Amino acid sequence: DKIINAKILFVCILITAAWFSVGYYNPDEHYQILEFANYKLGLSPESELAWEFNNISRQAIQPFVAYLFGSILIKIQLYNPFLLAFILRLISAALSFSALNLLIKNFIDSKHQVRGWMLAILLGFMPFLLVRFSSESCSGAIFFIALCLLSNKENSYHDLYFVGLLLGIAFYCRFQTAFAIAPLLLWYSLFIAKLEWRKYGCLIFGFLTAIGIGILIDFWFYETWVFTPYNYLNSQIFKGVLNQFGVSPWWYYPILLSQAISTFYAVLIILVTIVFILNNPTNVISWISLVVVGFHTIIGHKEIRFLFPLILVLPITFNFAIVNLEYYLSNRTFSLSYFKVFKIALIIIGILFMLVCTLKPVEKTVVIMEYIYQSSRNQKTYIYTLDGYTFRGKQIMGKYASGYVVNNFYKNNQTNMMYVNAQFDIEDLRKRPNSYLFIDEINDKAFLIKNISKLKRIKSSIPEWIRYFNINNWQSRDSIFSLYQLK
Repeated sequence: DKIINAKILFVCILITAAWFSVGYYNPDEHYQILEFANYKLGLSPESELAWEFNNISRQAIQPFVAYLFGSILIKIQLYNPFLLAFILRLISAALSFSALNLLIKNFIDSKHQVRGWMLAILLGFMPFLLVRFSSESCSGAIFFIALCLLSNKENSYHDLYFVGLLLGIAFYCRFQTAFAIAPLLLWYSLFIAKLEWRKYGCLIFGFLTAIGIGILIDFWFYETWVFTPYNYLNSQIFKGVLNQFGVSPWWYYPILLSQAISTFYAVLIILVTIVFILNNPTNVISWISLVVVGFHTIIGHKEIRFLFPLILVLPITFNFAIVNLEYYLSNRTFSLSYFKVFKIALIIIGILFMLVCTLKPVEKTVVIMEYIYQSSRNQKTYIYTLDGYTFRGKQIMGKYASGYVVNNFYKNNQTNMMYVNAQFDIEDLRKRPNSYLFIDEINDKAFLIKNISKLKRIKSSIPEWIRYFNINNWQSRDSIFSLYQLK
């Protein structure tokens, strides 16, 4: 069966992405989830957590999941932070696959479902984004699972309770999901439930159950009773913390989309989405897309990841556009031939884009961190660094968030960071056994050129063979991190 084969291929790509795309796309994916879990495991000090911890404004449902699996690995003596992160990415992959499977079944007719799966692959950024254990990916997947289940007119009251439970969990993973839940429930009341109040009651009861579970998990994490949705709203919106991280004009999302995935893909996505909405004004996907994009357009602080929950519907919107374009061109032989050539070109570009996105690390320093972790398991290791970027993240300045965020999750107690300046004498590396020099090959270029004759590269964030393909001198512009020892 072609559909089953397409699903198997997509699952294999998701697993590959989960294995290779180590690190985080956005710091929140790491510092507000993995570091929080690491703290509850007793491996991170409270003083080095992100500012949301002391502000008690970050929900703990995903840190709880990470803590749960971390505890199991510790119990069976298999704990490794890189293995734990991989397991969490597999969880995201499973949720995303489940959501996409339901979406394709519900919104694409059977003869085009194989193309739906192929589109999920050829939109090359999808696999690596769908395996992120981030609030955006997890909440989006759980939300769309709930949406597909809710669209069934034959739901029992138990089914509706479960849907409400899923919507509540999606909300507690990411509070902004409320702006997807609202149009969904409005659509449901107009086209499915009508005035059957018992159905609303089951949904609300399930939703409140999830809220109760979220409150209990937050109590476990913060060790005090707290309602994090209010704290989040109070600090991020009412006190203006969100705008401290930058404000952009209302029209800025197309630019962010172009920067993230190229202008070509950005234009395609925008056009296809507009065509879908205009031709399907009563479709629930249209309602949700309009409200979610509209809400984030109004909010001053903009990040492209805020729209990531919507990527799951792209195979549906693209399939709709292709079906209609094929129908339009069906009696135009000359135009149809050009369209087939265009499709082949897109397939080739999509495969290459997917391979790049799937096989490369998302955060390059994690490759170095894993080498350090493995080499320092049984002996003290000293890492000399000029900028501290290996385990001390980028500096954050602001009224509520200031100082450095610290990456303790990938660090064991045998690793010792030695922060030095450009006047550092590399012969000092001989004073301590098992000493390494961490280098950012762009920011530390002058220091590296000065001392390269005395150093040998032990590990790099890119494979050594790629260095031989320095087309257009790209290596002088791309961040490359390396670990060196004295010769």
